[in-house]
Amino acid sequence: MILCWMFYMKNLELWDNRECREERKHMEYCLFRHGQTNWNVNGIIKSHMDDSGTHFTEAGQEQIKYITELLKNTGIQAVFASDLYRTTETANYINAYLKVPVFFSERLRGMDMGAFLGKPIEEFLQHEEVRKAFVDYDSPIPGGESINQLVERLCGALKGIRDNYSYTRVLVITHGAAISNIVAYVNHTPYREFDYCYLRLEEDTFSVVETGRYD
Repeated sequence: MILCWMFYMKNLELWDNRECREERKHMEYCLFRHGQTNWNVNGIIKSHMDDSGTHFTEAGQEQIKYITELLKNTGIQAVFASDLYRTTETANYINAYLKVPVFFSERLRGMDMGAFLGKPIEEFLQHEEVRKAFVDYDSPIPGGESINQLVERLCGALKGIRDNYSYTRVLVITHGAAISNIVAYVNHTPYREFDYCYLRLEEDTFSVVETGRYD
């Protein structure tokens, strides 16, 4: 699948990019999860928290190198990332090789877990209101946001990139649950965990080109 996408991306070079900028109809997004951190390994919910205690694991460093190698020479025109440490550092490392404009935005953050920031994921998953939020997508996490609010925010951010910049192919560094929920929303399928996906936006309709995991 990766090789298929690389061929697909290469063929996109045949487009008239000037025409794409004028019509603002087509957009390609490569969404990747940030490198694994110590918080991920320890099963602690970080969500919108940010602090100096975060660091990449050895696996996380290898994941960042993997993204970098995968996207070299694929025509990425800019990097957009969540404004949290683990995503900005992932983006900056990759961009040291891509050498394209890089932008950070809180709109590209993952789901706001509200009252469960910094708490064990087991406690989060056992809470009644959390279980409800995973069934009723309009029901928010206590003190946080709902799945529909997350998807609306992320899709709005992606469309904003299309509407406010002339790029037609960008890399987006965000969070695992953000990517997984977008895939479920676009494909109308149950939630599954993904580390990356490739999206195409035509007019106002997203389509999923490819999905995958790091392991």
